Amino acid sequence: MCDVTSARVKPRIVCRTSRLPTSTSPSRAPARTASARAACRTLSGPCSGPYGLFRSDGGRISRGSKYTRQTSRGAARSSNSASSAMRSDCASIPPEEPRCSRYTQIIIPPHSSVVRTSVSQRVIGCLRPLPSPSRYHMPDPCATILSFLFIPWTPCYASVMARRRNRDPEPDLFSGLEPPPAPVVPDSRPAEAAPREAPAAAALPPGAKRVEVALERGAPEPFTYWAPASLAGQLAPGARVLVPLGPRTAAGYVVAVGDADTLPKTGLDPGRLKPIVRMLDADGTLVIPPILDLARWIARQYACPLGSVLAAVLPAGVKRGAEAARMRTVHAALPADALRAAAEACAKRAPKQAALLHALLAADAPLLAAELLEHAGANDAALKALLDKGLVAIREQAPVTLAEAYARGAAPSGVTLTAAQETALAAIREALAAGSHRAFLLQGVTGSGKTEVYLRTLATALENGRQGLVLVPEIALTPQTAARFEERLGCHGVAVLHSHLTDGERAEAWRAVRSGRIGVVIGARSALFAPLERLGCIVIDEEHEGTFKQESTPRYQAREVAYERARAANAVLILGSATPSLESALAAQTGRSRLLLLPERVRGQELPPVEIVSMTDENRDTRRYNYLARALVTAIRETVARGEQTILFLNRRGYATVITCLRCGHTERCAQCDIALTSHREREIVACHYCGMEKPIPETCAECGAPGIKFWGLGTERLEHQVRQTFPDARIARMDSDTMTRRASYVETLSAFRAGRIDILIGTQMIAKGLDFPNVTLVGIVLADTALHMPDFRSRERTFQLLEQVSGRAGRSEKGGRVLVQTYRPRDPAILAAAQHDYQGFVEDELRERRTYGYPPFTRLARVLIRGKDGAKASAAGREAAGILRNATQGSSLQVLGPSHAPLAMLEGFHRFHVLVKSPTGEALAELFGGPVGRALGKMKGAEATVDIDPQSML
Repeated sequence: MCDVTSARVKPRIVCRTSRLPTSTSPSRAPARTASARAACRTLSGPCSGPYGLFRSDGGRISRGSKYTRQTSRGAARSSNSASSAMRSDCASIPPEEPRCSRYTQIIIPPHSSVVRTSVSQRVIGCLRPLPSPSRYHMPDPCATILSFLFIPWTPCYASVMARRRNRDPEPDLFSGLEPPPAPVVPDSRPAEAAPREAPAAAALPPGAKRVEVALERGAPEPFTYWAPASLAGQLAPGARVLVPLGPRTAAGYVVAVGDADTLPKTGLDPGRLKPIVRMLDADGTLVIPPILDLARWIARQYACPLGSVLAAVLPAGVKRGAEAARMRTVHAALPADALRAAAEACAKRAPKQAALLHALLAADAPLLAAELLEHAGANDAALKALLDKGLVAIREQAPVTLAEAYARGAAPSGVTLTAAQETALAAIREALAAGSHRAFLLQGVTGSGKTEVYLRTLATALENGRQGLVLVPEIALTPQTAARFEERLGCHGVAVLHSHLTDGERAEAWRAVRSGRIGVVIGARSALFAPLERLGCIVIDEEHEGTFKQESTPRYQAREVAYERARAANAVLILGSATPSLESALAAQTGRSRLLLLPERVRGQELPPVEIVSMTDENRDTRRYNYLARALVTAIRETVARGEQTILFLNRRGYATVITCLRCGHTERCAQCDIALTSHREREIVACHYCGMEKPIPETCAECGAPGIKFWGLGTERLEHQVRQTFPDARIARMDSDTMTRRASYVETLSAFRAGRIDILIGTQMIAKGLDFPNVTLVGIVLADTALHMPDFRSRERTFQLLEQVSGRAGRSEKGGRVLVQTYRPRDPAILAAAQHDYQGFVEDELRERRTYGYPPFTRLARVLIRGKDGAKASAAGREAAGILRNATQGSSLQVLGPSHAPLAMLEGFHRFHVLVKSPTGEALAELFGGPVGRALGKMKGAEATVDIDPQSML
């Protein structure tokens, strides 16, 4: 038992059970106020006032702890000596103070607060003002040594609710004070523990609601919380809330609200539920019911947490409450001659200011501040200095919305439809008039007028009071399409949603859609979640593109999600492409969608003839390795001479794709990915295109130190270098992710090409679609084999689609056109079919092969990717995952393949293995991975597993 006594100088705690006095070192004790000293002087016996209650971890001192205490003489004793003193002194405890009592009496002076002890164990609990009796029972072992420091009292309200194992329930420490129980001498004989009665379930406050919350961080199941009556009336499914999660808080989405006495989990005590902290959005519920239902469907079908899906639904700017973006435009404040003189004057002292002035003079027009800074390579400080000097002026204004920009009304099309267009449009309008869900596959050759059908379909839907949604592979790559929609349908309100917008711009566009002022939304994959409540038509242009598959959680296929959203909204779905995916082709054959054909170009031009050039024969005949065949060089020279334009396509960026040592054969590879590094001459680096690692171009071999480094392979940068050497008088531009670094770069380059200021345009797949240039009469595909070498069952399909799409850029006017395809595999079925523009023949052959080997679209596929830092553990986890899946699918129609190394066996420092699961239906895969199997895969040790249903990439 411990009594607290007081001296005039130092407070002391005398532990009568251990008889070890403690004191507070003057160097460590804080200066006590006069009131505190007075309180200590008045303490001579039973004291009154506030009391402090503590509970330790049972008096055990963990092994290796540095427990020491200062005696009154200042000498330090070790924990061993202190423990031995306790053991010896406990033998002399009088009978009325049994050493095995569960209670220790502690008295704290009034107006004091115990803040910490000198022992190393953690103290659970803290102070609370208590009534005045001098003693109170505190659960604690009798041998605990406490040494306290005193500071002025501050009320803390933490309850001491922990109970010791196999003991009777302790009284609520704050419900009232009880007298100490009569001392009990413990019986040495073992006794059975008395049965404990389950405490009665605590009820929630009146009017409280039970709330199910799906956390943004991706917990597998929603958590249950409660909301007070004041908040419950504002909560609805789809609202964002902040909830407690352990010692922290987390954001989540309300997915269900119910009465406090109805809980979805059996045996869940309402008294254990935690309350919601607050709502996160002043605007109320941001996720509308149709989108919440769609998110639930995605979570089920693609076996991903509902919270992760909902986190992807809202743009980041909306969740952060981003204000509408404001445009800062920089204007010249002085005449050009004065600015030129100022730039020369500050060239040495302030080169960044001079660069800003030169960039502004070169533009000869006001520039957006962000673009000016990027052009000049300067910062805000340099711009502010020019502003302070009065050399420039900045004007700030809110960006003009698309609805305002095109409020003048819908522009007439001025286009006469072909017979095939009329037939297709009539079928779609009939479905719109019926107000029922129908799906159409609009297959039209390049230049057949699919966009015109989209525009007139959306106009019909808008006239009927419905809204439209248009998805494109990537909005930044199709500015012409966006401009046409805005021009023709702007009077109804058009919003653009894509990743190249700032958070503020996306938030502004999203709020405009949410308000109901927008009739048509154009965007990339994520625009599927636009809050359109009167949706009548969904258009997916170039539906075959792989970019419609989300590669990170939630891994959904936008085409399938569009089917579901259109079905739920009784909307019309149009899938358009010149080369539809095999999934869409089979869906049209089986009746899931209706096929509408546009077999001819709108101006009556023939599709351009395609010539295949065997690079094997070319290199043998010339006895050298060539990047451009003689036939292609001749065709380019003739095209430039006629004043016409050429597109050269190569789907590989960089200068050289392989760097080897001529002496030892060593290849420069990424240490994190085990992938050959690509050189970039303009930036003088070698880079990994998977993890982003960059380093200077090596001058010597990293393995043997020899200087003989050879650069092999071809990228767009190297191709541009050779084309400039071959055609020095031609105007040449390159479009790839290395050159299109600014938001306006893409539009500026295409505008220059359309205006005839560029003769030869070199690019990757960003120039393969969505472009219509009448003066392009030659397309050269420099290397058609890049996709064919991929270890993927879709590689041949992708090759055909890409060649057919690129070929379609030529011959769009009365001038006609031609296509030259360079390849090392001239007899490959995909290349031969593309050369003949034979889509139907290619589809029949490919579907026959897919059916034979049981691959999509005749089956549904799931890929379980296992990765880990340790190769052995990752391999073991792969075998474990395969075993889990085989055990779960025994006797079913599902087939498990693997495990095996992934084609990219090492990526970003992780060893990678994968297991494939084939299923006749998607529902079987959803059921498999949405239950115990999915949870078991998530609990594997040594590696992490991710599930991708309907994977587009097998790398």
